[in-house]
Amino acid sequence: MAETMRVAIYIRVSTLDQAENGYSLDMQERTLRKWCQDRRYEIAGIYADRGISGKSISHPLQCASY
Repeated sequence: MAETMRVAIYIRVSTLDQAENGYSLDMQERTLRKWCQDRRYEIAGIYADRGISGKSISHPLQCASY
């Protein structure tokens, strides 16, 4: 029997424009959860950068409790 693949989801929105035009964190999470479900992947965690520019790497990465 095949072992279940464990994956992490990383979602990110860095501009207000992205958030307002269909790339919101909620939309990304729903889409990726469905993608994982379709492939029978186990989601080990969801990590989100909430409106933080990619120019700085000194910001904390938020991990949703899962």
